[in-house]
Amino acid sequence: MQIVYHISAHCTDQDALHASLVKNKAALVQNQVALPHPRKYRNVIRENLQAMAKGARPDMSGEELLADILGDSDAERVILTNANFICVPNRIFEGGDFYALVVEKLQAFGTLFQGHDIELSLCMRDPGTFIPAAYGKSHGRSFQRFMAGAAPTVVQWSGLIHRMRTVLPNAQITAWCNEDTPFIWPKILRHLIKIDAEEPVKAGYDLIGSLLTEIGTQKMQNYFKANPPNSEKERQRVLAAFLEHYANPAAVEEEITLPGWTDDLLNRLSDLYDEDVNAIISRGDVEVIEPALCGPATHSHAQGFFIHFQNSFFFGNIILVPLAQGDEFAHDFRVIPTALGLCHHFFLLFCQIFFFGIQTLNTFYELPQFIGRDAIAAVDF
Repeated sequence: MQIVYHISAHCTDQDALHASLVKNKAALVQNQVALPHPRKYRNVIRENLQAMAKGARPDMSGEELLADILGDSDAERVILTNANFICVPNRIFEGGDFYALVVEKLQAFGTLFQGHDIELSLCMRDPGTFIPAAYGKSHGRSFQRFMAGAAPTVVQWSGLIHRMRTVLPNAQITAWCNEDTPFIWPKILRHLIKIDAEEPVKAGYDLIGSLLTEIGTQKMQNYFKANPPNSEKERQRVLAAFLEHYANPAAVEEEITLPGWTDDLLNRLSDLYDEDVNAIISRGDVEVIEPALCGPATHSHAQGFFIHFQNSFFFGNIILVPLAQGDEFAHDFRVIPTALGLCHHFFLLFCQIFFFGIQTLNTFYELPQFIGRDAIAAVDF
């Protein structure tokens, strides 16, 4: 049996992953993948693991647990999810370490399901937003007690994954970044169900839809219905544009008011996070699901849900990002294509300016002064 356990991390996917997988019932059945309801296994697995950690015999063997969880299913693969698999939020920094309990939990889990193929998946998050969000789940503890003497820089996902690999050297480990999930949600669903990239999945836009305004979500759905993307990169570029212009502030803006936290600290944590993710990518024994918009050599994120594009250039107020679409895109965003002779196709004017098919950057210095506002130029690299 292939046992896939998405141990999440607190304040990332939450139960959205299970909810989206449920909508793919046909694909699950066709590929002999079981998706039991969380109440069928979360408590019983936790109780058995806790007993084993104390040196006691579990109430049920791994085989008995699987039989109870799966019932009469003929599945060859089962997907389990639980953000509290390692611990509850109050214990994230227990002993001044980061998820220190992962070792004893995975040791017991590996013993319980010995002989089965274990796959683990983990969603990571920028420490600058992860710590405040997790603290918000700590049920009234003081921040000092919640951190248990740990510095914010103790949040190193690479260290957590190293311990996971040490405990279960043969397990398949997959990771992705919370900041990327709106763009890579279909890839995550396909990976967990274990189907090819060309296979359609449902609920692929669930996560980004939760970040857009109602109008933005409707426009996005209408756009993709009329203009199916030709590639994953094109799909993600369009998503980035909708997120840029129709984001729901309540869903994407995070106010951080922790004692002693400054902008400098947040920037430092984000830089360390980027280095941390790159270290995980370079390991070679962890599959990291990345957006198609990211370059292979570097991986960078802005705080919040907005992706920090690779291959970007900054000239004063002009920001060049890799984004290019056609006339339908202009129509859906209610902008007017106007030929200026500055590019081969057209440019779009709506509060900001998008250029398409540009082959020269010489005129960019004078253009913002002429327009009197910021300009964003979008080119294919």
